[in-house]
Amino acid sequence: MVMFDAIITEDAPATTNYEEFSAVFNSNFSDSRYALKSTNQLNKIYQGKRSVAEYASEFRNLAKISEFNEKALIMQFQRELKGRILGILINSPLSNSISELIYVSVDIDNRIASRDTFRQKYVPRYDNNAYRQYQPYPSNQYTRHNDLSNNITHQATNSHDGTHIDIEALKVRPRRPLSREEKIRRFENGLCLYPASDKHIARDCGLCPQSLKAKTQQ
Repeated sequence: MVMFDAIITEDAPATTNYEEFSAVFNSNFSDSRYALKSTNQLNKIYQGKRSVAEYASEFRNLAKISEFNEKALIMQFQRELKGRILGILINSPLSNSISELIYVSVDIDNRIASRDTFRQKYVPRYDNNAYRQYQPYPSNQYTRHNDLSNNITHQATNSHDGTHIDIEALKVRPRRPLSREEKIRRFENGLCLYPASDKHIARDCGLCPQSLKAKTQQ
């Protein structure tokens, strides 16, 4: 009360100007150590696992008491944000005040949270067996495959003169039953009745069973 009596008696500027009154009040009642403590705490806090809104609430309370100016507050708040928030924030226009920076940061955090919630609810998840790890072609199977290909190529070459044999021509294709006239013609000329070809006799046929060869020879 002594302080107020002195201000009123002396007709000091603090009686008509709020800023002057606030300065006089703080000089008499405020604790400078409290402001220093708040400044130190402001240097230590960070977002961590909290939302930007929770981090900003604590930051605002300390910023009111700290001795930081506007630019220092902007730098300190932005430096302690999560990396994914800061990564989007650097592509936005620079904020002119700490309030504007907090507003933009909270909006970015809310958008990311909404996206994560949407993915959890509507994007289908795949189990561990849905995608198989790439397996290289085993070397031993590759070798066997090459050996088989080489054997086929070798068998497709005539061992006597080295001329190439048409494998397609050696394949036995399905045929329609022989007509009665064709059977009689082949039988009279000693031709083979078993395969589709009529260019060889029965005893030279590699596909005709031995029982049919014997009947034809008789």
